[in-house]
Amino acid sequence: MVLLKQSKQYGNKVNNMGIKSKQGDIFKVGASGDYQFILIFGHIGFNIMGVTWKEFKNENQSLQEINNPFVELNIPREFTKSKWIQFVAEEVNHGMSNSKLETTFNNAFEWMKEQNLHKIITNGIMDTDHSIDTDKNKTNNHDRVKFIKKTCSKFEQLDITLISLNDVYLAE
Repeated sequence: MVLLKQSKQYGNKVNNMGIKSKQGDIFKVGASGDYQFILIFGHIGFNIMGVTWKEFKNENQSLQEINNPFVELNIPREFTKSKWIQFVAEEVNHGMSNSKLETTFNNAFEWMKEQNLHKIITNGIMDTDHSIDTDKNKTNNHDRVKFIKKTCSKFEQLDITLISLNDVYLAE
């Protein structure tokens, strides 16, 4: 893997498939970069996503009326000129099955092609098989990252950035 840049707050990496990996806040990085589409997986609750979402929506007038983006923004929406956003709610155990994740990515990437969009940032989501077994969870996370990268690699014409608050994408 080629290390492009490493900083205290954000790290960037490109793997052999050309898919970029970053560490950071998807809202801040997505809005400040030249990304055309922000695809966010997860949920809003008593978590960091809830905090960062509120900050982000308050900075974007077109989103201020949205309370639960995973319900109200579950299809692509242009939130500022030439920038789109979509939220995909988690399934059981704060995760998503491989088949649902692959379908979601395929639909989003096909939509991007139809709209002539080329640059996306997404956070992905863990699988549904998480437990209290730390070693098993690490293996599951490793397998999920490989699955996400393999799924994304089918869309070579897109500039895809995978981002996480932790280093899950950088560690691979």
